[in-house]
Amino acid sequence: MFKRKFLIFLLKISPFFLLSALFLLHPFFRIKTIKTENFSSLLKKYKGRNIFLTSVKEIRKDLKSIPEIKEVKVSKKFPSTLEVHIEKRHPFLFFRRNKTWWGVDEEGVVFPSHPSSPSPLVIWKKDFSAGEKFSELSNGVKVFREFRHHFPQWEIRSLEIKETGIFLHTNRGITIIFSGEGNVPQQMARLKKIIDKVRPLSRIDLRFGEEVIIK
Repeated sequence: MFKRKFLIFLLKISPFFLLSALFLLHPFFRIKTIKTENFSSLLKKYKGRNIFLTSVKEIRKDLKSIPEIKEVKVSKKFPSTLEVHIEKRHPFLFFRRNKTWWGVDEEGVVFPSHPSSPSPLVIWKKDFSAGEKFSELSNGVKVFREFRHHFPQWEIRSLEIKETGIFLHTNRGITIIFSGEGNVPQQMARLKKIIDKVRPLSRIDLRFGEEVIIK
């Protein structure tokens, strides 16, 4: 009786295993095409893998370990195609360390970069690792973007990021000091009220609330 039941059980599950083997072993379901805009060389190792056994999470984790990559979206197009959309980090600021150029994105993440014209130059002395995130660098990007938006006619020579604040050096000989932790739009609004009255070679300190110090 037991043998008969076991035989019936095997007959029932055999089609399942045969079908599974077909999907897992048949060349028809091996990845042949990987569609992506960039970093295609990093995805070559997934070609030839079974599309059912290839983990989307694994691909995302693999690619996001690269500092230059911000986000990854992966989708499977059966029977044999992967579509991979990679969002690269956009550098707003640049600095040079150990003969290498580094970019900084809006999140304050540091990653290798190859700027054609690295402007403005960031002066920043903290140790770091590629892919590491720093709040002071993120604040530096905010200051840079807000200043460029409100004062497009001004040239930023360099952006010096210190523990005591963010020092923006301009081509007009005026240095503007922002609070690293303060509200950047509010500081910029205070700057707009007095910027036209400031003489060259001055320092404008916005770190102390409504009190703007000009030296």
